[in-house]
Amino acid sequence: MIKVFVLLCVFIYASGFEINFNKKFTKYITPDQLSTNITISILKEDENEVSPIVDKFSKIINNNDTIKKHHGTTSISPKYKYYKGSSTIIGYIGSIRYQILSSSSEDINIFIKELLNLKDDEDVSISISSLKWIISDIKHDQALENLRLDAIVWPTNYITTLSTKLNKECNIKTININNISNRAFKSVSMVKMSNMADTPMLAPKLTKNTISIKPSYTLECK
Repeated sequence: MIKVFVLLCVFIYASGFEINFNKKFTKYITPDQLSTNITISILKEDENEVSPIVDKFSKIINNNDTIKKHHGTTSISPKYKYYKGSSTIIGYIGSIRYQILSSSSEDINIFIKELLNLKDDEDVSISISSLKWIISDIKHDQALENLRLDAIVWPTNYITTLSTKLNKECNIKTININNISNRAFKSVSMVKMSNMADTPMLAPKLTKNTISIKPSYTLECK
């Protein structure tokens, strides 16, 4: 029995072995864009009264080139009243939603003031979230690409040290980079606003965010 055990150990030692592990790589990124969410709601009894107001706000939003607009949606839908199992249309709701982006809080404030100046009807409400800093797609992708490069270069140096310490020839067998994590942003509640002439939105304090990858490695030593 002792002889079998010795032979088994010799076989494992002679044929080499694999090492499997994960390593986390993190970068700190300074956000470069301010973001706010805007919702404009119009409630009227007649659909024909809603459409011109929706068009008026949509035109102002689409014609503004000083800010970026993402995830825009526009809709007009009936408003129902339910009573004893039956429904009756009591009006129509127009809705415009956009995420607004800019590196300048001044540009965002000018744009929002322009929207508020169009509000000349009590049946129109404008809700705007507080400003928050976010990382642009371009800056995010650049940071991610640098992290991937770090994750590929690092094991090249590591196997040199490992080979020396183990007195073996160690090589990289596989690198799997498939999980990415970002620091989550806190949700921001919407606030109805009527006039911002004297109370412009202020940019929050700029703080760094993190982006991380956690690749898995398989190294082979013989």
